[in-house]
Amino acid sequence: MPKVFLSPSNQFANKYAWGNTNEGKQMGLVANLTKKALERCGITVMLMHDQSMAEKVKTADNWGAQLYVPIHSNACNGEVAGTRMFCWSKPGQGYTACMDIFRYLAPLTPGESESIKVDQTLYEIKYPYAPVAYIEIDFHDVASVARWIVEHTADIAEAIAHGICDYFNVKYVPIQKVETCVIELPVLRKGDEGNYVVTLQQLLNIKNKAGLDVDGGFGAKTEAAVVAFQTARKIAADKVVGRDTWTELLK
Repeated sequence: MPKVFLSPSNQFANKYAWGNTNEGKQMGLVANLTKKALERCGITVMLMHDQSMAEKVKTADNWGAQLYVPIHSNACNGEVAGTRMFCWSKPGQGYTACMDIFRYLAPLTPGESESIKVDQTLYEIKYPYAPVAYIEIDFHDVASVARWIVEHTADIAEAIAHGICDYFNVKYVPIQKVETCVIELPVLRKGDEGNYVVTLQQLLNIKNKAGLDVDGGFGAKTEAAVVAFQTARKIAADKVVGRDTWTELLK
């Protein structure tokens, strides 16, 4: 399978204009999610974050990386925004990889000043043996963009992974969405009877080893078991089985 080396920015001093965070932290989050997405699609990934560029390049070369992907966010004057990507040459494999990633990432990001450019001065473009697709996601010195990056790390990672899959002609496997359903449960208290009380007693026996007779009657023993469960789970010990207690029982 293809071997991809991810090199997120370790520039922790580059502060974001929103969110009390920084480039190094956010790009580390994006890279880790990208790694998970690529591995889900069957691509082999190596990720190095805090090491120097020289260490990263040497490791990637020795590992036999087939694509080298630095992941950064950008800064300029607090006004410019948009996805920027860089490669060694046009045409070239790095440029092809940039185009594949750009196809998904650029329309996603909020900025409009977007481009793929040749830059042979950047260390992580000049020295790796593998083709390089150098990503500047968007500009973190624009507050609205910085907020968007922080709040959309998973979307960014999936876009990058999708583009890398296209580059290697590997099928992109999206995240499986989990369907949810809503169950309405009544508030129960001492004196209540019925099937919901049966369910309550069964759950208390399972979750807290209450030793209750499952008879469908909310009596003194069931009430004491409810209080013991509420106390153990550090929720209000009010003897009433409401939303918080049901939530803990159903975990």
